Amino acid sequence: MSILKANIPSPCHEDWDKMKPAAQSRYCQACRKHVRDFSQMDRPQTLTYLLTNKGEKTCGLLRKSQMNFTVEDLESAVSRIGKTSTNKSVAFYLLTLGSLLLAGCSDIQIDPRESSQEDTTMGLEEETEMPPLVGDIILDSGNYIETEPNDETGCFVTPEKMPEYPGGPEAMIKFMEEHLRYPIGLAIEGRSFISFTVQTDGTLTDIKVLKGFGENVDAGAVEVIRQMPAWIPGEEAGRKVPASMVVPIHYKLTK
Repeated sequence: MSILKANIPSPCHEDWDKMKPAAQSRYCQACRKHVRDFSQMDRPQTLTYLLTNKGEKTCGLLRKSQMNFTVEDLESAVSRIGKTSTNKSVAFYLLTLGSLLLAGCSDIQIDPRESSQEDTTMGLEEETEMPPLVGDIILDSGNYIETEPNDETGCFVTPEKMPEYPGGPEAMIKFMEEHLRYPIGLAIEGRSFISFTVQTDGTLTDIKVLKGFGENVDAGAVEVIRQMPAWIPGEEAGRKVPASMVVPIHYKLTK
């Protein structure tokens, strides 16, 4: 199931083979810019690059089989960026974007037998697929990326500088691991998606379940968010602004 799409609205007709080779790209003399080679990447790698470089124009060589991203591709990309990015604002942007997209899926529980049939490697559409396209790449995430404040709440979803948990994503995960309590007697796994607003003083308000999988479990997830210390507020145009966040809380049984 595709939840994100990459598009090249206006393909370039310049000959890729005649462009001057460079590190991980080629230089197009006609356009006077570097064209990144995505053709040897798998989908998670491609998505990781596009998300990390959001807001920048990316011209690239892209195969058709790389243009539709699945839930697994998004989870893999968010995980990679969370582990490697030194930019905490980017990490929390991806956390919110990924959570909104996943929470919007009708079924986020992926059957391993199904996912194995759709590999993320280059072999999705072997020799029969159309030639790669060259041009400026646009990542289409539907209506999940909002750059303007919500008219009703005044909250931003993705301000220029995202709110941050003090200490970053790793510190937030550690806090949740230490404070989250799994209900006794339950033997199910899943995710609760909790939304809340980070106010300009860092306090958390409007804490609620965006998508859950069990009343008792969801209540525990909400309580963990309530116990969190004040966040570092988001910023837009140099001023602090209230911002909406969504955090996925995973419940997984230990063997």
